[in-house]
Amino acid sequence: MNTWISNLRELSNTKPIYNYINSVQEELEKKINESIQDSENYFTEEEAKILKDKIERLSKKVSEVEEEQEKIKEFQSTMQSIISDLQNYKKGFWYKVSSSKILKAFMKLSQNQQVQELVETGVQKLIE
Repeated sequence: MNTWISNLRELSNTKPIYNYINSVQEELEKKINESIQDSENYFTEEEAKILKDKIERLSKKVSEVEEEQEKIKEFQSTMQSIISDLQNYKKGFWYKVSSSKILKAFMKLSQNQQVQELVETGVQKLIE
């Protein structure tokens, strides 16, 4: 256990993006808990379409700033999975699971300034 904690500390010290991602995830979870109404209900068709459009725009932006094709394909695959989940999960659960999936997918991308800006703005737009 101590080795695991030590490895986490070392990783967060050497990779500031992980600290950034963690802070974004904490802020996102806070906003989700505060702003999601009807978290026990499923998405309506209209709500699902709006979210699908937002996710597709986010995916397109990633493909414009990410240089490695394999990373783009993996990110887009994750986004399609998230879109598929819209009809399967209640709102509150979907937002929690999807935000985690999106942030993990971002961590696998190249860590340049444009990707960091997408993390900051793209995920936030999903809960607006």
